[in-house]
Amino acid sequence: MALTAQFADGIDPDIAEVFIEEANEVLGELQQLLPQWDSQGNPEVLAIIRRHFHTLKGSGYMAGANVIADLAKAVEYLLNKVLEGNLAVPVQLSRLISDSTQLTPDLLTHFTVGGMDANAHATELTETATRLLETETETETETETETETET
Repeated sequence: MALTAQFADGIDPDIAEVFIEEANEVLGELQQLLPQWDSQGNPEVLAIIRRHFHTLKGSGYMAGANVIADLAKAVEYLLNKVLEGNLAVPVQLSRLISDSTQLTPDLLTHFTVGGMDANAHATELTETATRLLETETETETETETETETET
């Protein structure tokens, strides 16, 4: 990887290469976990998936791969709400996780050639996760307000 990577200015190549290696491992595991989640809906599997997005977020930010980190952060925060029981599993959740996982290798390739900008698909997925999270937050606030009004 070191011979072909042309990271953007300001990116530490050693950290970036470790991130890419780790991200590829995480993506391989996600590819195995997604069918399990789709078929079983097991919260323990979803917790592992969430942890993998947490890893992509943290190491992505550390490496300067902010597009990947932003996407992973949005998915992780949504999964946190689901796992905490504060959000019903959105119909779009499996698709969002799958699409994010499938897009990440392209984002990694873009990162290795110095690309720091988000593509339309990454932006769309990040906005979808954020919108689902915000919709639930608004619903929680409305419910709390209705409950307070009724008492």
